Amino acid sequence: MLRRLASTFSTPAATPERSTSPETPAVDPNTHAGRTAVEHDLAHALRAHGVPTTDEDCFACNATCQDDEPQYDGYPRGFDVDWSSDLLGSANPAPRNLVVSTSRSDWAHDHTTDTSTLSYHLQTILNAERGFPPPGTPIDPPPAKDKSAKEAPKPAPEPVKDNKPPGQINLVIGKNGLPQGLSETPRAELEPSSIDAKQPPTSLFSSSLISQSPDEHKESVLVFPEWKVICEVPNSSSGAKDVLAGLNGQANELKSWTLPYRAVVLLCSHKKRDKRCHIAAPLLEKALVQELESHHVSIDTRGDSLNPHHLLDMHAALPREGEAGEREARLRAIEGLDDETGSGEVGIFKISHLGGHRYSGVMIILFPSGATLYYGRVSPKDIPQVVKHTILKGQVIAGLLRGGNNVVRDELKGDSAGACNKKGKSLITW
Repeated sequence: MLRRLASTFSTPAATPERSTSPETPAVDPNTHAGRTAVEHDLAHALRAHGVPTTDEDCFACNATCQDDEPQYDGYPRGFDVDWSSDLLGSANPAPRNLVVSTSRSDWAHDHTTDTSTLSYHLQTILNAERGFPPPGTPIDPPPAKDKSAKEAPKPAPEPVKDNKPPGQINLVIGKNGLPQGLSETPRAELEPSSIDAKQPPTSLFSSSLISQSPDEHKESVLVFPEWKVICEVPNSSSGAKDVLAGLNGQANELKSWTLPYRAVVLLCSHKKRDKRCHIAAPLLEKALVQELESHHVSIDTRGDSLNPHHLLDMHAALPREGEAGEREARLRAIEGLDDETGSGEVGIFKISHLGGHRYSGVMIILFPSGATLYYGRVSPKDIPQVVKHTILKGQVIAGLLRGGNNVVRDELKGDSAGACNKKGKSLITW
């Protein structure tokens, strides 16, 4: 059973006030600026559960930005975003995420039904483990009913009415004791010994990542939260089997490396699922690149940093024996080198449908610590805050949060306002 908190968050700005002058327009509750108070309260409620949120809120800032600060355009007119339903809880991240190179930014409506892709082969095996047919298999229609038997007409269901005022957020606590959409997956649950050769719940994405293999029939696969790339994967059923077998600790010939990034951002660009994502992704990518570069952070939007020769310059491939310990040591090095002012590199890739396109733009942000964030209702104007607080400082922006995995920091539970700014209490650290 889910239990709702005794109180919900609402803001006086939920009902637009009349302008006192032509220069003072009414505040629109269907914007982040119109929900400043409620999103601030939500941030404090999340922090009580150990989620490192930020207190700063540029959405509420009325000051004019400096002339030398970049200005980002919003989405075009007619770009419809759902502001009426609760954003938090609209995504439930899987314990493991696989991102497959395709060099494209749009795919078939169901990207796993394209039999020419490695995603198809991977999904076929994942489906078989759970007793499902391969992707795209026609489903037999239910048996026809006996028309001679008359059934009493069923009454039409009552329409579901949401009487919640604009700008109010209902915080729901799940069985795990965390707010809706948040979960924790101990690393031990991903170890081969604990999953009996079966994969944990897995989200599979096709991506714009370009394979660095000279063989056009081989792909790259990013694996999260293990924070590694598997290179030179044959685009075949046997290649897919080797990927999944390797994640289960079984011997194979594939080589993997620790990802060199301090964070990875995945932007949904799947036009054949929803045009809004296809519109949003390039605008968000442009803003991310510009903003990260202003903080002296390198960007990889193609996968060039995952070239095996480049990776070999940093360290050898992960050993097949003792991989977990070696990977942990390399991740600690990433944690120690990067700071809040910049440096390091961020990977930005477009991906297939991740759900919730009514909240476009939608994105996933992943960290070497194993933390995964799903953000929604992100516009290019929000990107400076996403970079400053989330990517560089490892802090959650409550008003953008759809869901997350491994985002709780026990030392934050019940902490006072602003404590999340202390070093060591963020998504960047373990």
